[in-house]
Amino acid sequence: MTARRALFLSGSFGKGHDTLAEACAGALAPYGVESRIVDCMPMLGHGPGAAGDWVFRRLLSVTPVYDAFHFSQLRGEGALGRFADRASARVMLPHLREEVERFGPDLIVSVFATGAAAAVRLKPDYPDLVQVVFITDAWASRTVLDEPMPYHPLGLPQSWYPPADAAALGIDLTAQPGYAEILAARADRMAVMRRILVGLTNADLGRGCQRSPAPGYREEERAVAECIGVVMDEEIEHYRFAVRDLAVLEAR
Repeated sequence: MTARRALFLSGSFGKGHDTLAEACAGALAPYGVESRIVDCMPMLGHGPGAAGDWVFRRLLSVTPVYDAFHFSQLRGEGALGRFADRASARVMLPHLREEVERFGPDLIVSVFATGAAAAVRLKPDYPDLVQVVFITDAWASRTVLDEPMPYHPLGLPQSWYPPADAAALGIDLTAQPGYAEILAARADRMAVMRRILVGLTNADLGRGCQRSPAPGYREEERAVAECIGVVMDEEIEHYRFAVRDLAVLEAR
C-alpha cells in the first residue's frame, strides 16, 4: 500500500512533540503524502476530561513531579501508567475515530504515547491502516543512566544475542506490534536521548560508565562519549537502511 494521507498524533506539552511530527510530515511531503497534525489533549473532551487536562498540566509544570511521572511512573508497567493509559484511550477513542473518518488517512503516526494507546485500539476497525529501541536501552539507559533493567519488550537485539538471554531481559522476540505501538516506543527512546544530551559537558563525555550494555557484553568501563557514539552510529545506519529503497518502492 502507498500512503497518501498521514495523520500525526501530537501532544500540546511544550513544542517537542509538534516539532517531531512536523519533521516527519516534512520528510513525507516530497513523496506526495498529505499530512495532518492533531493535538491529542483536546480529545479528552469537556467536563471531567478537561478538568483532568488542567490538573495534569499543572502537575507537570513542577519539574520534580514531571521527572517522576515521565521518567518513572510512565516508563514500564507501573500502576499509574496502566491507569492513565486505559483511561485516556477510552475517552480519546471516539474522538480519534471521528478524526479518522473525516481525514481518511492511510497511515497514523503517534509521536505522543497517549495517542498511541488510542490508535492501537483502532486496528480492529481499520485493519489496513497502516528498531533502534534495544540499542538505546542498552547503550543509553543502562550504561549512561545506570538503569539495571531498562529493556522494552519490543526491543530487537543483535542477531548474535542469545534468544534465552533476550527473554530473560523481558524482550519478546515473537512480538508483532502495530505501527502505533512501535512509534510510541520510539518516541520514548528519543526522549531518553534528549534527556541525556541536554546540558552535556565535555567533562560528562569523559565520565566512565560501570554497567555493561546488557548481560553477555564485556564487563568493562565505557565512557559516556563512547556509549552515545554507539547509539548515534546505529541511528545513522538504520536511517540509511530505511530510506535506501524508498524510490524503488514508490515506483511500484
